[in-house]
Amino acid sequence: MATAKSIEDGSLSDVTLMGVAPMAGPYNVKDLADIELNTTHTMANPAFLADLAYSYAYYYDDVNLSEITIPTFDKFQRAFDGKNGSVQIHTILGLADIDNGDFGLMRHTAAELFKSEFITDYQNNANNLMVQKFEENNLDDWTPKSKMHFIQCLEDDIIPFSESNNTYHKFKSAGADVSLIGIPTDRLRQQRDATHPFVHSNCGEEAYTVAVQWFSAIRSGTIK
Repeated sequence: MATAKSIEDGSLSDVTLMGVAPMAGPYNVKDLADIELNTTHTMANPAFLADLAYSYAYYYDDVNLSEITIPTFDKFQRAFDGKNGSVQIHTILGLADIDNGDFGLMRHTAAELFKSEFITDYQNNANNLMVQKFEENNLDDWTPKSKMHFIQCLEDDIIPFSESNNTYHKFKSAGADVSLIGIPTDRLRQQRDATHPFVHSNCGEEAYTVAVQWFSAIRSGTIK
């Protein structure tokens, strides 16, 4: 798999890597966290933000999860042991009540997952530790050397389309060979229903189809 670093440092050549087709990623981690870490914003899928916090605490010695989250560290360990899906994670973290039809989706705010003093400090203190960590991990402050095509659903409810749009414009301004396509929801074969509640996951089939078509066009010479 091609990483941002391997593309940036040239360890993957343009011969090997004819193009890259990123799909719905938090390219600017801080931008996404700024949206989610809000006491009034309803999280579509809290497991995503919880996993982000847990992964940073796991890899950074100076990030203490107990200082920023309401659920205890051992609950995060149980939730993210590799055996649980989103609903199970929400249940372990206290963000779901399955017996009453609450699966943790599109019902809870970050204030139920993170301590209020942490959210306030994050929003108002540029020197907040997590602000700094997120900025360190942003992937939109370099110039791709290979052709790149961003593909994402316009109404993605997990990763805002603005993530792809903003990164596309940053790369474009830096002189990169980039393009962007937004897939409208009405094109999706799988529309939202009780068992498929997210545009984000429903978009996969169409997004991969667009990616295959794009790579095929490069191989055939239609896209130079």
